[in-house]
Amino acid sequence: MMNQFFSQHAGRIQIGAIAFLLVLTFFMTRPPSVEDVLTEAEGRAHNADKQHVTVIRPQATTTVPLIKTTGTMEVRSYITMSPEVSGRVIGVSDALWAGGAFDAGEVLLRIDPDDFELSLEQARADVAAAEATLKLRAAESEAAIENYALLNGDAVVPPLVAKEPQIDQAKAQLFAAQAREKVAALALSRTKFSLPFAGQVTESSVAAGQLLSQGQSFGRAFANQSVEATV
Repeated sequence: MMNQFFSQHAGRIQIGAIAFLLVLTFFMTRPPSVEDVLTEAEGRAHNADKQHVTVIRPQATTTVPLIKTTGTMEVRSYITMSPEVSGRVIGVSDALWAGGAFDAGEVLLRIDPDDFELSLEQARADVAAAEATLKLRAAESEAAIENYALLNGDAVVPPLVAKEPQIDQAKAQLFAAQAREKVAALALSRTKFSLPFAGQVTESSVAAGQLLSQGQSFGRAFANQSVEATV
């Protein structure tokens, strides 16, 4: 019976199917309306407003570039180490050897200070004696001036009577004694050998017990600031 129905209405069914396909094709291929375009744009804008945005504040930093290269280290100048006074070595620093490093003012070598301490004591005694002599001459001059005034009233006292030459001589002796004291103190300070810069020792030939003469070389060294890098 179904077959009979399809046989009787086959033409109508085909026409209906064709019409449906035409209508479907029309709706699928028609251009979008203005309303559709505006609606789609509003939807995209609304979705764009909801996008998550992260803001990062950059931090200021200091960067030191690392440059790798090769070169040679050169020393501009060396110094010869030698004592400023003569004497026997009683102490040697651990830095006083080839390759040893030292600081500015570090004591590298000690010379026996006994003789220099005695010289300083003698110089100080000479200063004290010269000061006493000057005081004595000044007292003698004052007494001579008073005696002269008793005998001669307001007359001008002659320089010889006032013992001015003796006072001048005593002053000169005091100045000389003070100078000898300074020399003795300086010599004593030089029993401790040091250098005014930081550096390294390249050669050393001294040991405790060795007798060194003034100006005798016992090694070489260089200052750290005298080192240059040649690339």
